[in-house]
Amino acid sequence: MAIATANAARVVRFSDLHYLSKGAPGPVPSADELEALASLHRQIDKNPTFQTVLKAAGLTTDDVVAVSMSQGGVLSLFIDDL
Repeated sequence: MAIATANAARVVRFSDLHYLSKGAPGPVPSADELEALASLHRQIDKNPTFQTVLKAAGLTTDDVVAVSMSQGGVLSLFIDDL
């Protein structure tokens, strides 16, 4: 996914998704998953718009656990706050 092509960004907190609830911790991420997350964080760090959105929400790149881009080019930055 080329997140650099996003034209806007928004923060989505897991606690705002009513179908999710705090439960037992998930499995320990593999080395490949950790590297993919680190790569994602590097891409987010390079984009001033994403940094501004995160800062306004009181968050940092390290708080982002996943992203999704809409067809309209809006990047959702998912935050696991459960």
